[in-house]
Amino acid sequence: MQNLVEGLLFLARHDKETLQLDKRRLGLSEIVESIIKDCEVIDKNHTYNYTFENNSYIYADLNQIKQCLRIFLDNAKKYTPDGKNIFVRVGKEGRYAFVDVQDEGLGIAKEDLHSIFERFYRADESRTKTTGGYGLGLSIAKAIVLEHKGKIQVRTKLNEGSSFRIFLPIEKE
Repeated sequence: MQNLVEGLLFLARHDKETLQLDKRRLGLSEIVESIIKDCEVIDKNHTYNYTFENNSYIYADLNQIKQCLRIFLDNAKKYTPDGKNIFVRVGKEGRYAFVDVQDEGLGIAKEDLHSIFERFYRADESRTKTTGGYGLGLSIAKAIVLEHKGKIQVRTKLNEGSSFRIFLPIEKE
């Protein structure tokens, strides 16, 4: 219940444009590597494969970026069958650094794709019992990315998996 209340308060602050961010210069690869190492300790049921093509620096709030990345990795874990892979790639595209989280999970139906970032949205209500959650994670992740002037790209294929790529502006040198 506490997580639900905290999530709703975060989204309310985002809506009212009163979020306080503690931005500083951060190396994106180091953040991702740290989070993946945590995932590997906690989750022994999946194999995490990661590639760092580029270590771009971003100007961001460390805790918010970590929370955002954990949401995408947690979703990948929830919807990927045991024994399958989760792929994470850090790279650069134009003036953006990106993190791509790709799973070998269930995928998202085309008709659900437009709604996945809506609050409380669950593509399949039967999943709620097995995966938990309130349907706020992707809404929170989207708010964090938008607060950092970034964008999100989603690719998915039913029964093959999904890829969530977040783009964050590279800090000007």
